[in-house]
Amino acid sequence: MLIFVGTLVTLLSVFGGYALEGGHLGALVQPVEILMIAGAGVGAFILGNNLKTIKATFFVIPTLFKGAKYDKGSTWS
Repeated sequence: MLIFVGTLVTLLSVFGGYALEGGHLGALVQPVEILMIAGAGVGAFILGNNLKTIKATFFVIPTLFKGAKYDKGSTWS
């Protein structure tokens, strides 16, 4: 829940402040720039790691989107 609230506050602050200063929100949409930055990040990750680490990373990525394995009630007695 806090991740959602924090993300919302951040996005509203950045984009709201930009719009209030007279900036055009359409200027922030740069798909080619996103492609270049993401591609450079993935390329650097591939260059900096061995095949075993790369495979392990892509295997673990789906677990980032799952819920917590334990809840507060099961860890606090």
